Amino acid sequence: MKKTLLRTLCCVLCALCASVLSVARAADEVTRLVMELRNGNTEVFELADKPVVTFEGTQVKVASSAASAAYERTDVKNFHFDSSATGLNNAQATGTLTLRYTDNATVTLTGAGQLKAALYNAEGKLVTRGAAEGTLTLSLAGCPAGVYVLNVEGHHTYKLIKR
Repeated sequence: MKKTLLRTLCCVLCALCASVLSVARAADEVTRLVMELRNGNTEVFELADKPVVTFEGTQVKVASSAASAAYERTDVKNFHFDSSATGLNNAQATGTLTLRYTDNATVTLTGAGQLKAALYNAEGKLVTRGAAEGTLTLSLAGCPAGVYVLNVEGHHTYKLIKR
């Protein structure tokens, strides 16, 4: 009786360890936070930028080291974490907009179709604007440290912080 109970306990522990390892491996592959909006747009925040989601009043706010955005709760269909292993072509086909703010100076937008964006400083003055098919890159290299607002036509407005 004790041997049977011990074997059963060992089997359960082994199965539990295997499932924990499986979940841990899957968690290693998760690289981004995806916000799905009711208007059909999808916006992506890289986990490397440490996004934080908060609920304040009627808004869902996402803030990271690269950008921040606020959405009305009623505009958010859902948000989830996933892997970027799905590839760019799949992202472009679904209307996903990916924003990357790297090296404290380069903003890269990737998405389907024509992308148009304008970058403003904290005083509301236009710093730069751009338009491109599929991928748009804007530079803050010559800009002083501070807060900037990036308006992506047809998507959302983001707050960027240049350090």
